[in-house]
Amino acid sequence: MRRSAMTLLALALAAPALAQTSVDKTVPFELDKWYELGVKDGPVTLHRIRLARQAGGGLKARVTRAADEEYTVPIKVELEYSNASSSDWKAAFRISWVDDDGQVIDGYNGSSQLDDKKDFDRVGGTVTTLKYGLARARPLRLVMSVRPD
Repeated sequence: MRRSAMTLLALALAAPALAQTSVDKTVPFELDKWYELGVKDGPVTLHRIRLARQAGGGLKARVTRAADEEYTVPIKVELEYSNASSSDWKAAFRISWVDDDGQVIDGYNGSSQLDDKKDFDRVGGTVTTLKYGLARARPLRLVMSVRPD
């Protein structure tokens, strides 16, 4: 009986290691700033990431901005990476900006394919958010993981 309890404890402690996150950090919130990551996970290196005000955009973004540009702004999430593998990998993002009280204001959740045999490339996506929230954002929470696709 004691041995099975020890086995369960060992498995419980090992479980987080199996669900490894490549990046889990909190940094001061700043638009248009590159945050160095320098994380290597297998053949993939996550170099740096930024959130930038996006100019232009697709038709949907232009229509949305035309209607709400007084209140909203499109934000582009860009991740710089390298993939030495001969196969594609997938990066999953969960990025959120938080106020002084620790409440999440808004964020970006998504995934991008990290193409094989890339010495240096960029991927990401776009989110439209309230200007009001950006003015109150303090820390930026970065949680990303990569895995073979």
